[in-house]
Amino acid sequence: MKASYHSVETYRVMFQDCAPCGQIHLHRLMDYAQDCDDRNCLMLDIDSKSLREKNACWILIGNSLHFSALRPRAGDLLIVDSSSIGLDGIRLHRGNKYYRNRVSDDSLFGTATSGWILARADNHKPLRPAQVLDLDEFAAMSDPQVANKIELPRIKAEINHLPAPSRFNYLVGLGDVDMNTHLHNTHYIRLALDAASRLLKLDPHRQNLLLKVFHITYKAEVDYGQTLEIIADLDLDEPSCVKVVGKLGSSEVISFLAKLGYGIVDRIPEDNPA
Repeated sequence: MKASYHSVETYRVMFQDCAPCGQIHLHRLMDYAQDCDDRNCLMLDIDSKSLREKNACWILIGNSLHFSALRPRAGDLLIVDSSSIGLDGIRLHRGNKYYRNRVSDDSLFGTATSGWILARADNHKPLRPAQVLDLDEFAAMSDPQVANKIELPRIKAEINHLPAPSRFNYLVGLGDVDMNTHLHNTHYIRLALDAASRLLKLDPHRQNLLLKVFHITYKAEVDYGQTLEIIADLDLDEPSCVKVVGKLGSSEVISFLAKLGYGIVDRIPEDNPA
Protein backbone atom coordinates (compact mmCIF):
# COMPACT_ATOMS: atom_id res chain seq x y z
CA MET A 1 0.00 0.00 0.00
CA LYS A 2 1.31 3.44 -0.96
CA ALA A 3 1.97 5.66 2.04
CA SER A 4 -0.08 8.80 2.46
CA TYR A 5 1.91 12.01 2.16
CA HIS A 6 -0.92 14.27 3.18
CA SER A 7 -0.62 16.48 6.26
CA VAL A 8 -3.81 17.02 8.25
CA GLU A 9 -3.77 19.72 10.92
CA THR A 10 -6.54 20.95 13.23
CA TYR A 11 -6.94 24.57 14.35
CA ARG A 12 -9.47 26.03 16.80
CA VAL A 13 -11.11 29.10 15.22
CA MET A 14 -10.97 32.08 17.58
CA PHE A 15 -13.39 34.98 17.82
CA GLN A 16 -10.68 37.34 16.60
CA ASP A 17 -10.36 35.23 13.42
CA CYS A 18 -13.94 35.94 12.39
CA ALA A 19 -15.72 38.47 10.19
CA PRO A 20 -19.02 40.21 11.12
CA CYS A 21 -20.88 37.30 9.53
CA GLY A 22 -19.43 35.04 12.24
CA GLN A 23 -17.32 32.98 9.81
CA ILE A 24 -13.54 32.91 9.73
CA HIS A 25 -12.03 35.65 7.56
CA LEU A 26 -10.64 34.27 4.31
CA HIS A 27 -7.18 35.71 4.96
CA ARG A 28 -7.09 34.03 8.40
CA LEU A 29 -8.15 30.74 6.82
CA MET A 30 -5.23 31.13 4.42
CA ASP A 31 -2.83 31.79 7.33
CA TYR A 32 -3.80 28.45 8.88
CA ALA A 33 -3.72 26.67 5.52
CA GLN A 34 -0.18 27.86 4.83
CA ASP A 35 0.92 26.66 8.25
CA CYS A 36 -0.34 23.20 7.27
CA ASP A 37 1.39 23.52 3.88
CA ASP A 38 4.67 24.27 5.64
CA ARG A 39 4.29 21.25 7.91
CA ASN A 40 3.71 19.10 4.84
CA CYS A 41 6.84 20.51 3.18
CA LEU A 42 8.84 19.42 6.22
CA MET A 43 8.60 15.85 4.88
CA LEU A 44 11.02 16.87 2.12
CA ASP A 45 13.03 19.38 4.18
CA ILE A 46 11.59 22.22 2.10
CA ASP A 47 9.65 23.92 4.88
CA SER A 48 10.32 27.62 5.44
CA LYS A 49 12.93 27.11 8.17
CA SER A 50 14.88 24.48 6.21
CA LEU A 51 14.83 26.63 3.08
CA ARG A 52 16.15 29.66 4.96
CA GLU A 53 19.22 27.64 5.88
CA LYS A 54 19.76 27.11 2.13
CA ASN A 55 19.19 30.80 1.26
CA ALA A 56 15.93 29.83 -0.41
CA CYS A 57 12.25 30.59 0.08
CA TRP A 58 8.79 29.88 -1.29
CA ILE A 59 7.00 32.45 -3.45
CA LEU A 60 3.29 32.04 -4.06
CA ILE A 61 2.26 32.81 -7.65
CA GLY A 62 -1.42 31.91 -7.61
CA ASN A 63 -4.28 30.43 -5.62
CA SER A 64 -7.68 29.14 -6.69
CA LEU A 65 -10.31 28.47 -4.03
CA HIS A 66 -13.81 27.01 -4.25
CA PHE A 67 -16.34 26.97 -1.43
CA SER A 68 -19.37 24.68 -1.25
CA ALA A 69 -20.56 25.56 2.27
CA LEU A 70 -20.11 28.19 4.98
CA ARG A 71 -16.68 28.62 6.56
CA PRO A 72 -16.14 27.65 10.24
CA ARG A 73 -17.25 29.95 13.04
CA ALA A 74 -15.64 30.90 16.34
CA GLY A 75 -15.21 27.77 18.46
CA ASP A 76 -15.34 25.43 15.47
CA LEU A 77 -12.44 23.25 14.42
CA LEU A 78 -10.84 24.11 11.09
CA ILE A 79 -9.20 21.00 9.64
CA VAL A 80 -6.78 21.45 6.76
CA ASP A 81 -5.55 18.64 4.50
CA SER A 82 -2.44 19.64 2.53
CA SER A 83 -0.45 17.71 -0.08
CA SER A 84 1.87 18.17 -3.03
CA ILE A 85 0.07 17.52 -6.30
CA GLY A 86 2.72 17.88 -8.98
CA LEU A 87 5.42 19.84 -10.77
CA ASP A 88 5.08 21.89 -13.98
CA GLY A 89 8.42 23.34 -15.08
CA ILE A 90 9.60 25.38 -12.10
CA ARG A 91 6.11 25.58 -10.62
CA LEU A 92 5.23 23.31 -7.73
CA HIS A 93 1.55 22.79 -7.06
CA ARG A 94 -0.24 22.08 -3.81
CA GLY A 95 -3.74 20.97 -2.98
CA ASN A 96 -5.82 21.79 0.09
CA LYS A 97 -9.09 20.49 1.46
CA TYR A 98 -10.91 22.37 4.21
CA TYR A 99 -13.22 20.68 6.72
CA ARG A 100 -15.43 21.99 9.51
CA ASN A 101 -15.19 20.09 12.85
CA ARG A 102 -14.49 16.64 11.36
CA VAL A 103 -13.04 15.00 8.27
CA SER A 104 -15.96 13.73 6.22
CA ASP A 105 -17.55 14.43 2.86
CA ASP A 106 -20.44 16.30 4.44
CA SER A 107 -18.04 18.48 6.48
CA LEU A 108 -15.92 19.51 3.48
CA PHE A 109 -16.58 23.21 2.85
CA GLY A 110 -13.79 24.18 0.47
CA THR A 111 -10.86 23.17 -1.71
CA ALA A 112 -7.86 25.01 -3.11
CA THR A 113 -5.06 24.62 -5.63
CA SER A 114 -1.99 26.83 -5.36
CA GLY A 115 1.13 27.34 -7.43
CA TRP A 116 4.55 28.13 -5.95
CA ILE A 117 8.13 28.64 -7.08
CA LEU A 118 11.38 28.27 -5.17
CA ALA A 119 13.62 31.33 -5.16
CA ARG A 120 16.75 32.70 -3.55
CA ALA A 121 15.91 34.31 -0.23
CA ASP A 122 18.27 37.27 -0.76
CA ASN A 123 17.07 38.46 -4.18
CA HIS A 124 14.01 36.30 -5.00
CA LYS A 125 15.47 35.08 -8.28
CA PRO A 126 13.80 31.78 -9.25
CA LEU A 127 15.61 28.51 -8.60
CA ARG A 128 15.26 25.27 -10.48
CA PRO A 129 13.49 22.81 -8.16
CA ALA A 130 16.31 20.29 -8.64
CA GLN A 131 18.68 22.76 -6.94
CA VAL A 132 16.70 22.41 -3.72
CA LEU A 133 14.88 19.08 -3.63
CA ASP A 134 14.98 15.50 -4.91
CA LEU A 135 12.56 15.48 -7.86
CA ASP A 136 12.03 11.72 -7.77
CA GLU A 137 11.16 11.89 -4.08
CA PHE A 138 8.87 14.84 -4.72
CA ALA A 139 7.06 12.95 -7.49
CA ALA A 140 6.69 9.90 -5.23
CA MET A 141 5.14 12.06 -2.52
CA SER A 142 2.71 13.90 -4.83
CA ASP A 143 -0.91 12.78 -4.74
CA PRO A 144 -1.46 10.74 -7.96
CA GLN A 145 -5.24 11.22 -7.80
CA VAL A 146 -4.98 14.95 -8.48
CA ALA A 147 -1.58 15.32 -10.15
CA ASN A 148 -3.17 15.53 -13.61
CA LYS A 149 -5.93 17.93 -12.56
CA ILE A 150 -3.81 21.01 -11.88
CA GLU A 151 -5.63 24.10 -13.08
CA LEU A 152 -4.93 27.67 -12.03
CA PRO A 153 -7.15 30.05 -14.02
CA ARG A 154 -5.56 32.88 -15.94
CA ILE A 155 -7.02 36.20 -14.85
CA LYS A 156 -6.99 39.02 -17.40
CA ALA A 157 -6.57 42.65 -16.41
CA GLU A 158 -9.58 43.89 -18.32
CA ILE A 159 -10.72 46.68 -16.03
CA ASN A 160 -11.02 50.16 -17.51
CA HIS A 161 -9.16 51.88 -14.69
CA LEU A 162 -10.38 55.44 -15.15
CA PRO A 163 -14.16 54.90 -14.81
CA ALA A 164 -13.88 51.96 -12.41
CA PRO A 165 -16.50 52.59 -9.71
CA SER A 166 -14.36 51.39 -6.79
CA ARG A 167 -10.76 52.40 -6.22
CA PHE A 168 -8.64 53.28 -3.21
CA ASN A 169 -4.99 53.55 -2.19
CA TYR A 170 -3.37 51.44 0.51
CA LEU A 171 -0.03 52.26 2.14
CA VAL A 172 1.80 49.07 3.17
CA GLY A 173 2.75 49.26 6.82
CA LEU A 174 4.91 47.23 9.17
CA GLY A 175 2.02 44.98 10.23
CA ASP A 176 1.42 44.00 6.61
CA VAL A 177 4.85 42.67 5.69
CA ASP A 178 6.49 39.26 5.97
CA MET A 179 10.10 38.32 6.80
CA ASN A 180 11.17 39.64 3.39
CA THR A 181 9.58 43.08 4.12
CA HIS A 182 7.08 42.41 1.33
CA LEU A 183 3.30 42.55 1.64
CA HIS A 184 2.25 39.13 2.94
CA ASN A 185 0.35 37.11 0.34
CA THR A 186 -2.72 36.69 2.57
CA HIS A 187 -3.05 40.48 2.89
CA TYR A 188 -3.61 40.80 -0.87
CA ILE A 189 -6.67 38.61 -0.32
CA ARG A 190 -7.90 40.90 2.45
CA LEU A 191 -7.48 43.96 0.23
CA ALA A 192 -9.22 42.32 -2.73
CA LEU A 193 -12.25 41.48 -0.58
CA ASP A 194 -12.25 45.03 0.82
CA ALA A 195 -12.37 46.38 -2.75
CA ALA A 196 -15.17 44.00 -3.73
CA SER A 197 -17.22 44.92 -0.65
CA ARG A 198 -16.86 48.63 -1.41
CA LEU A 199 -17.90 48.06 -5.01
CA LEU A 200 -20.98 46.08 -3.97
CA LYS A 201 -21.81 48.63 -1.24
CA LEU A 202 -22.01 45.81 1.27
CA ASP A 203 -23.46 46.79 4.64
CA PRO A 204 -21.92 44.30 7.12
CA HIS A 205 -24.49 45.33 9.74
CA ARG A 206 -27.29 43.95 7.57
CA GLN A 207 -25.69 41.74 4.92
CA ASN A 208 -23.29 38.83 4.48
CA LEU A 209 -20.99 38.33 1.52
CA LEU A 210 -21.13 34.67 0.47
CA LEU A 211 -17.86 33.76 -1.17
CA LYS A 212 -18.20 30.95 -3.71
CA VAL A 213 -14.99 31.20 -5.74
CA PHE A 214 -11.81 33.18 -5.26
CA HIS A 215 -8.90 33.29 -7.71
CA ILE A 216 -5.76 35.37 -7.28
CA THR A 217 -2.58 35.73 -9.34
CA TYR A 218 0.50 37.44 -7.91
CA LYS A 219 2.49 39.50 -10.42
CA ALA A 220 4.89 41.82 -8.57
CA GLU A 221 5.94 42.12 -4.93
CA VAL A 222 5.03 45.19 -2.88
CA ASP A 223 7.59 46.41 -0.36
CA TYR A 224 7.15 48.15 2.99
CA GLY A 225 6.22 51.81 2.52
CA GLN A 226 4.93 51.38 -1.03
CA THR A 227 1.38 52.26 -2.02
CA LEU A 228 -1.06 49.95 -3.79
CA GLU A 229 -3.93 51.30 -5.86
CA ILE A 230 -6.79 48.81 -5.63
CA ILE A 231 -9.37 48.91 -8.42
CA ALA A 232 -12.55 46.81 -8.62
CA ASP A 233 -15.38 46.44 -11.10
CA LEU A 234 -18.04 43.91 -12.04
CA ASP A 235 -17.11 41.30 -14.62
CA LEU A 236 -19.18 42.15 -17.69
CA ASP A 237 -19.15 38.53 -18.86
CA GLU A 238 -20.09 37.11 -15.46
CA PRO A 239 -22.36 39.51 -13.51
CA SER A 240 -22.00 37.45 -10.32
CA CYS A 241 -18.22 38.01 -10.31
CA VAL A 242 -16.01 40.92 -9.29
CA LYS A 243 -12.58 41.55 -10.80
CA VAL A 244 -9.88 43.34 -8.79
CA VAL A 245 -6.56 44.79 -9.94
CA GLY A 246 -3.79 46.00 -7.65
CA LYS A 247 -1.25 48.43 -9.15
CA LEU A 248 1.98 49.78 -7.69
CA GLY A 249 1.32 53.41 -6.80
CA SER A 250 0.42 55.54 -9.80
CA SER A 251 2.34 53.30 -12.20
CA GLU A 252 0.93 50.75 -14.61
CA VAL A 253 2.83 47.90 -12.92
CA ILE A 254 0.28 45.29 -11.85
CA SER A 255 0.96 43.68 -8.49
CA PHE A 256 -1.97 41.25 -8.38
CA LEU A 257 -5.15 40.22 -10.15
CA ALA A 258 -8.14 38.68 -8.42
CA LYS A 259 -11.58 37.43 -9.36
CA LEU A 260 -14.31 36.33 -7.00
CA GLY A 261 -17.75 34.80 -7.38
CA TYR A 262 -20.19 35.94 -4.73
CA GLY A 263 -23.69 36.17 -3.38
CA ILE A 264 -25.19 38.64 -0.89
CA VAL A 265 -27.76 37.60 1.72
CA ASP A 266 -29.40 39.34 4.66
CA ARG A 267 -27.91 38.65 8.05
CA ILE A 268 -29.86 36.57 10.53
CA PRO A 269 -29.51 36.69 14.34
CA GLU A 270 -27.29 33.58 14.51
CA ASP A 271 -24.71 35.37 12.36
CA ASN A 272 -23.83 37.56 15.34
CA PRO A 273 -20.68 36.12 16.97
CA ALA A 274 -21.60 37.35 20.44
